[in-house]
Amino acid sequence: MPQGLHEFAVGPGRLMKNSHDRLLNTVRAAIMRDALLQPKQRVIVAVSGGADSTALLHILHRLEYRVEAAHFDHHTRQGESARDAEFVRDMAAALGVPFHTDDAEVAAEARVAGCSFEEHARAVRYAFLCGVADETGCGTVALAHHGDDQAETVLMRVLRGTAGRGLAGMLPLRTEGAVRIIRPLLECHHHELCHWLAKHGIAWREDATNADPEHGRRNQVRNKLMPELQRDYNPVVRDALASLARAQRLDNALLEDLLDRECARLGLGPKTSEQIPVAALAQLHPALRRRWWVRQFERIGNWADWAHIDAADCFLAGGKVGDYWDLGRSVFLYRGRGFLSFTERKAETPKEDTVLKVPGETVALGCVFRVTLKPGGALPPGGPKAWCNPTRQVFDAARISGPLRVRTRRVGDRFHPLGLKGTKKVQDYFVDRGVPAPSRDCVPLLTANDTILWVVGHAPSAEAAVTDATKDLIEVEVHRAGE
Repeated sequence: MPQGLHEFAVGPGRLMKNSHDRLLNTVRAAIMRDALLQPKQRVIVAVSGGADSTALLHILHRLEYRVEAAHFDHHTRQGESARDAEFVRDMAAALGVPFHTDDAEVAAEARVAGCSFEEHARAVRYAFLCGVADETGCGTVALAHHGDDQAETVLMRVLRGTAGRGLAGMLPLRTEGAVRIIRPLLECHHHELCHWLAKHGIAWREDATNADPEHGRRNQVRNKLMPELQRDYNPVVRDALASLARAQRLDNALLEDLLDRECARLGLGPKTSEQIPVAALAQLHPALRRRWWVRQFERIGNWADWAHIDAADCFLAGGKVGDYWDLGRSVFLYRGRGFLSFTERKAETPKEDTVLKVPGETVALGCVFRVTLKPGGALPPGGPKAWCNPTRQVFDAARISGPLRVRTRRVGDRFHPLGLKGTKKVQDYFVDRGVPAPSRDCVPLLTANDTILWVVGHAPSAEAAVTDATKDLIEVEVHRAGE
């Protein structure tokens, strides 16, 4: 056999009659149960050349799916990875299926990026596979993770520390952008796949690093810890862990559905992300609320362990108005009056004081301000109240002295909110309106001759309000830059 090829020798009686049919039926049943593929659907199969991915390609081909092989060469093992690529190319040609490939110096790129080889390799491999799925219009990628991989994943998560979502292990189906990632072999074991290949005379390539216990944490679990658990504690520990993952997936589906229903009932939808109502969140059952916290941490890009979730729940129950809790990565949880919000507490206050073009457009404080001059009769029926909103206001041009400017608040700022008697501190106005403390220093103020005309997004001032005697108008519209 050529170097790197492995022929699995099977003695007389080692293979049960029709075992290959049983394997095909197992995969077919898993595909149907989890709705992974439609009959004869196109699917990109990630093929490394090893036994598992080789088996996956041949099994799906025999089940009459329209397979296409995809292989990424990581430029490793002193040239062996290039021979893997040629092997997979030849295999695809023998089956008469399309072949897609790409390569990169992954080890060198990982050093430059400052991350581990495994982390970077996974990222570039998934980017390649999803790119092939997008470019071909296929939309589905099949990976060869099997039941042994699943057992190792669950065990590694238990050792690291996890909860219900983590115990579900690898999912049979997930999405990455618009691409569906499927794992049809989670009900199979590695030795079954090898026997099946040997039975049909199908060769594969062995990666020697897979057997090296020093090559990555997973190899240590696979080659040291798992065999010890099988020998000394439970001969079928792999099956037990894989079964735990299957059971937990069902529990997770139920709990996630319950969480969605409760969030809808309590008004805890996506629009509450900036100001999360404390009273509504406190009504969630603790088990559901902890899952809700995980969702929030994932949304802001923070990895959530049990300690973080527990501390966040304690902050919900005992945090005082104005308190912060540090989530790490420069993200804080802020307790407002009746609400929580995620914020960057230490963000510097913008110091801009920008003169606006009149008429014209000016970019200031991350916003675009458009100023327009209009005659007094330009307002539609209903007057200023019907025309104005949080992003548009009109002012009496004759009552404005000096150039229009945009700045943020200063200590001691006061203004006269339209419709109220007398002036009010901007600080007190923000408190009364429930504006989160971390956001107050970022609210633009429209001024003229240091008189506040508009707390943008909130209230206009009475100082230059439009009246029946107004002849000329100044209209100011604002939107976020880039929108």
